[in-house]
This record gives sequence, C-alpha cells and structure tokens, in this order.
Amino acid sequence: MQLINKFMALALFLAPLGLAAPTNDASPAGAVSAASIVGTVSVDDPSTLGCKPGAYACKCGWGGKECWLEVCNASGRWQTSANCRDRSSPNGPETCRNGPNDTAYCI
Repeated sequence: MQLINKFMALALFLAPLGLAAPTNDASPAGAVSAASIVGTVSVDDPSTLGCKPGAYACKCGWGGKECWLEVCNASGRWQTSANCRDRSSPNGPETCRNGPNDTAYCI
C-alpha cells in the first residue's frame, strides 16, 4: 500500500512538468519559419553547405600532438568522429590519412 501511495505522489508531482513542456509547434520569439524561406535556398545545393554530408577528413592540431577524424553531418558541418593516437612530437608525421572518395582513417 505504501508503494502505491509513493507512485501516486510521484505522478502528481511530475504532472505539472509534463503539462508545461514545450510543444513542437511552439517557435521561439523572432524565429523564422521554414515556410517563409522556401525557394530561397536549395537544401541540396552543395555551395550552401560547409561540407558534403557523409565525407570524412583527417585533422591534426597545429603545433600539437593530437590527430582526429571528422565527419560531415547531415547539416553540412564538421564534427569529431574519432580520436587517433598522438603524434610522437608536434612536428611528427600525422597519425591519420585522407583516403579516396572522401574517406579518412587513423594509422
């Protein structure tokens, strides 16, 4: 019986949080809707993207030992995919390589 009372108290406590949650159709003040910019920019136009989605790249920190792989996400922005082993020195050879067809790999 005490367990049921605790569940009921928890449900009553959490109910206002669920009712106050934002909905998908609520937009922040000053936001521009997608409908207002339809036709102005093509989503598939590669010139509007920072990179080609699905592409990988080898990156190494300038003056540092770290090397990593980055992947281009669906939004056309680079994000870290994997960390490669550290270089032996800041001027040492890179520990990743760019391959064919927008691929990259750690060595």
